[in-house]
Amino acid sequence: MNRLQICLRRVGNLLVGLCPNSTFESWLMKRRVIREQGTVDGVITNGKHRIVECTLADGGRIAFREGATDALILYELLWREQYRRMADVVNLLDISVDSILDGGANIGAFTLFAKRLYPAAKIVCVEPDPDNHSVLEHNLKLNGIDDCVVLDGAVWSECGPLFLGGGCRHERERELSFFVQAEAAADAQKCTPGYSVQSLAEKYCAGRFNVVKLDVEGAEAQILRDEDSINALLSICDLLVLEIHDDVFDRLQFSLAIKSLGCTSMSDGELTYVWK
Repeated sequence: MNRLQICLRRVGNLLVGLCPNSTFESWLMKRRVIREQGTVDGVITNGKHRIVECTLADGGRIAFREGATDALILYELLWREQYRRMADVVNLLDISVDSILDGGANIGAFTLFAKRLYPAAKIVCVEPDPDNHSVLEHNLKLNGIDDCVVLDGAVWSECGPLFLGGGCRHERERELSFFVQAEAAADAQKCTPGYSVQSLAEKYCAGRFNVVKLDVEGAEAQILRDEDSINALLSICDLLVLEIHDDVFDRLQFSLAIKSLGCTSMSDGELTYVWK
């Protein structure tokens, strides 16, 4: 990447941070990802949303909502290659990827990415927000993927009912930041099932995931609340790919627990990779 490209990327990142609404993200997505890596196939109406369907240069297809933050998600994944190191770590550890948990699946961007890398892998997708869940299913259908398990619910420390709260960031990122909690609050929108990683592994993947990806908007503070829970999760997966939300999860204590357990971790951008 030359200096001009680096400067343009930095300007784009700055504008994304300053923009008060999602208009710029949508434009940025179309300009940087669709126009440079594929083509727009058309726009359809799905309930209250207008859905843009695109074909990427590698033949994959993707759909996202106009006026929502889906464009930002795809910008992170496709332009900034957010999960680019995952394949490197998998190869380094010589993991045969047959099963993946996509916790906080959103619109399915990570699942589509993982399916391109590991087409035979069984992926369990868990997403609590109904609108995100609908686009997730649309994206799987668009790509002819029918072997994923798609669950309406959230990854949690144990199985049981949870309550879906409103987007915990500002309004322009609300689709990115729905959170769950064990007790109903004034802003709780609906009750949604909670699933432990262990229960999902036992039910769908013979008790073990090769890769567990968690981008669960702070629920990691409950799932990985102490050394025992961290050890229990790492005992049933080969690789944990975690996005830490520092406003609710103590990164330092997590790092100390990882060290105490004799595990290895690596940070790359917003992601932390952990393995035994």
